[in-house]
Amino acid sequence: EQMSIHNMLDGITSVLTSDSNQTNSTLVIGDMTRWKSPGRDLPDMVGLQFIDIHALDQGMIDTQNPDIILSPLVSDDFDAIEVASLLSKLSYNGAYRALTDEVPNPALIKAEVRRHAPNLDFDLVVLPMHTSWT
Repeated sequence: EQMSIHNMLDGITSVLTSDSNQTNSTLVIGDMTRWKSPGRDLPDMVGLQFIDIHALDQGMIDTQNPDIILSPLVSDDFDAIEVASLLSKLSYNGAYRALTDEVPNPALIKAEVRRHAPNLDFDLVVLPMHTSWT
């Protein structure tokens, strides 16, 4: 099941506010069509840019120069391994964090992502369980 936009946004807020190194630029990868469905707006915060996975390319990395990139661990269109592999090919050297609900074996997931992108600063952000917003 795909993480809801509300859970994702709660997670983004918690990641940004809990990071002692204030993040200047954050790129959030997700399903923009779903997230911008009727009646929903994405937050307009300085330094926060939302994109679809298809927009993640060298130009986006060069233009945005993100300190951190966030995405759901799994979505309908991509997963963290695909994002990490692409970031590795783009020589991205910032942090990449995949937001997820509780998972049975986080160490296994991290090891698999690192196998595909060994030089990437990757970790999971496990969000507390929420009541479904859908």
